[in-house]
Amino acid sequence: MRRALFAVFLSSFITPFMTSGLSVALPIIASDFSVGSAEAMAIFVLLNLAVAMWVLPFGRLADMWGPHVVFRAGLGVAGVGFLLAALSPTIGFFYASLLVAGVGLAAVFGSNNALIFRLVPPEKRAEAVGLNSMSVYVGLVVGPVLGGAVAQLSWRLILAIGAALAAVPYVMVRKSPRPAGGGRFDVLGSALLATSTALVVIGVYAGSPSLAVPGLLLLAAAIFVEWRSPSPVLDVRLFRNYVFTASLAAALLNYLATSALQPSLSLLFQKAFAMPPPTTRASYLAPKRRPWPYSRR
Repeated sequence: MRRALFAVFLSSFITPFMTSGLSVALPIIASDFSVGSAEAMAIFVLLNLAVAMWVLPFGRLADMWGPHVVFRAGLGVAGVGFLLAALSPTIGFFYASLLVAGVGLAAVFGSNNALIFRLVPPEKRAEAVGLNSMSVYVGLVVGPVLGGAVAQLSWRLILAIGAALAAVPYVMVRKSPRPAGGGRFDVLGSALLATSTALVVIGVYAGSPSLAVPGLLLLAAAIFVEWRSPSPVLDVRLFRNYVFTASLAAALLNYLATSALQPSLSLLFQKAFAMPPPTTRASYLAPKRRPWPYSRR
């Protein structure tokens, strides 16, 4: 059980480690592929968009097939995606590889908490969930530190480390028998939720109401379909619970306020202040006072 729990905690470490580590290498990636900062920033949008689109369907599949099966499959796909991204010859291939990795990570996130609940007795679940959450924020701290050091050699090594990290829990978690009677999979609801999420996110990112507005309409249709579905991917009745809804809203606002800081600071430090990646990662931890470049002398 300890091996499996460590594997779950390590899986929660991977994504924040990768995103925060790559944020330090963002200007180098843009330079290597001869693209602008906006195109380089798209790597974070694509990776997290793939997770957001598919985490609910994979969560439902984990209920049907067992969390061990979906968890290991997700780790395998994520590892392959990171490895392909490390070998990418073009920015288009890099984007496609990150989408593959994001789909794998969606399967991991859709099953790891269910795996915890199977492995840990009820009286210790709060502790296990807390340790799992701690793993996320340890990844956010370690990512810029290690990423800044590794980026001096090659930003591709960061992705290679991500692939190796995905391989470790894949080996440590064993398959479990498929649970009996998992219900049916809601194909229509999954498709509507995934498509609406993609349209809204891409529409906002591109500043295109022609994508965002249809995405919101599809989201409303998805909510209606899920309300009437006997086996929904998303049980919208959960939102009747005030504590549950308020917790989700607080998490959303938290990530809206903080998710853009690391890549933005990386571009600021390295583009405006001409700081190398190791100095940039040190500035995350102990920023020094610097004159505003446009201030009057």
